[in-house]
Amino acid sequence: MDLKFKRQSPIGKYIVDFLCEERKLIIEVDGGHHQEQRAFDQSRTEWLSSRGFRVIRYWNNLVLEDIDSVLESIRLTLEAKHHPHPNPLPEGEGERHKSLHHHSREGGNPSSVTVADQLV
Repeated sequence: MDLKFKRQSPIGKYIVDFLCEERKLIIEVDGGHHQEQRAFDQSRTEWLSSRGFRVIRYWNNLVLEDIDSVLESIRLTLEAKHHPHPNPLPEGEGERHKSLHHHSREGGNPSSVTVADQLV
């Protein structure tokens, strides 16, 4: 996968740790202080989700100690087909667009994620 992630990106009144605009994926790396602000984090995640973003969170010690597992988790999240699109195509249109999308992505390496440098 050849995806771009931006660091410290503003979305509404929030600043997210990492954002992949193309896939509407937000990655948050949380420190221990997030234990005390669970309600805030939950409402923030709900607000972002209501705007079509997927939010995944990792503890910062996991990112530092086991980056390979974090990257694999991100890769699996990106490959997951079950997340509904916020603006789905009318019935029957998806197959036509899916075929076009598949052909435009051929030649890419689906097993690599290029976020390691930004997460460490």
